[in-house]
Amino acid sequence: MTYGKTNNWFRVCLSVRFQAAVAMATVCAFVSHALVDANLAHGQSPISVIQSEPEVPGEFQTPNVTAAGVQPFQLAPFSELVSDDYQGIQMEDASVDDVVMEANVIDVLDSGLPISSPFEALDTSFEGPPCTFCAMPQTLEIRKNVLGCRGCYQILPQDEIWVVSVRGCSCDPENADLIKVQKLENNSWQSSDLNALSNSHQTDTSRATMVYVHGNQTNYEFGITRGFQFYDNLFVNNPCPRTPVRLVLWLWESERELPRLYSDYLFKSRRAMTMGKTLTKTLNSLGNRQVAIVGFSLGAQVVLSSLEQMERAQMEFGCDCEAAMDQKQKFNVVLIAPALDPNYVCDVSDRFIESSFVSRSSIIVNSDDRAVKAMRFVIRHECPEARGGFAELVRCNSLPLGKTQFFEVSQEISRKHAIRRYTKSPTVQREMCAVLGRTAAAF
Repeated sequence: MTYGKTNNWFRVCLSVRFQAAVAMATVCAFVSHALVDANLAHGQSPISVIQSEPEVPGEFQTPNVTAAGVQPFQLAPFSELVSDDYQGIQMEDASVDDVVMEANVIDVLDSGLPISSPFEALDTSFEGPPCTFCAMPQTLEIRKNVLGCRGCYQILPQDEIWVVSVRGCSCDPENADLIKVQKLENNSWQSSDLNALSNSHQTDTSRATMVYVHGNQTNYEFGITRGFQFYDNLFVNNPCPRTPVRLVLWLWESERELPRLYSDYLFKSRRAMTMGKTLTKTLNSLGNRQVAIVGFSLGAQVVLSSLEQMERAQMEFGCDCEAAMDQKQKFNVVLIAPALDPNYVCDVSDRFIESSFVSRSSIIVNSDDRAVKAMRFVIRHECPEARGGFAELVRCNSLPLGKTQFFEVSQEISRKHAIRRYTKSPTVQREMCAVLGRTAAAF
């Protein structure tokens, strides 16, 4: 029995017994008055029949009928009306607060103070247990599609939403001064910086930090929208138990710039490789506590490029580098419908690498995804020597992803290449909760 159910049961019992006691007193008083009227009808003197008694706090005063031999009636204190068996009940999961509340209620009822309802006494002395996450959830209304339809998204009080925009770093990816950081507070965006994000990540261990990198053809507005759809499907509407999350929406410049989709994809995939340097700066600023990284579509290329840079830096400085050793097994990686740059595939297809920074990777694939099929065509056309696709690269340990597990979700979602569709998959929802749990437990 939960604490709330125990209190509800306790309130109902007290209410029923309180009302029964009042009803009993009313009936007895009516009988006493009837006996008095009967004695008066037989010629008894009112003065010799009714003797006033001084008022006693906590007792219901009724006439004292003595001439007819009727004993005086007084309503017993409420504590006596409650049976000994009831007072001795040891409720399952009852706490010390329950016992104190019961004693306070009986004291109030015995005091004789006027109470408009039996629940007034309960409300005056009841204090519930402290709540860890009792703050009101935040809400944010944003445009959710190109048609202009707006949606209202809820942010649970135990979670945090941050935005790290590196859209100004496209031409200078290693310039950290161009990175803009915001945090959602009191239903509005507040300016912040990487130091504040790092401090929150390092000191507030009640939340697991997850960095989400969006895919291609996404501007600033829809980068935030897709991030909230990601959060809403996985962490608000998902019934799986999970760790509170600090979600960082990492926004890079990927809106469509060229008229032809083929040329635009090649242009953005090369930019994704460059933006890996900026993601590395962001991740390094978070210190050595574990982080979950999620890359969707071409965002997976950004994540892989960042991991590649870390591996190269470690090889240059050697295994004795303190900074490299601190970040070993730091990341849990999730790649959803990954899309890669053709040149990157050609460069890594013949190598073998063991990741030093990734604890575990989860790959979400959909064999029916039309955009992923188009990406495979581009890779085969640009890099004919590539023997296989993404799965073949993982099987040959050509990617810095460590221990890897694949999840096929084609039976759960449609062929559309959209993060809001993938995150509605039950398989994806369960795995993301598991990734959060592993990230939090590693601290």
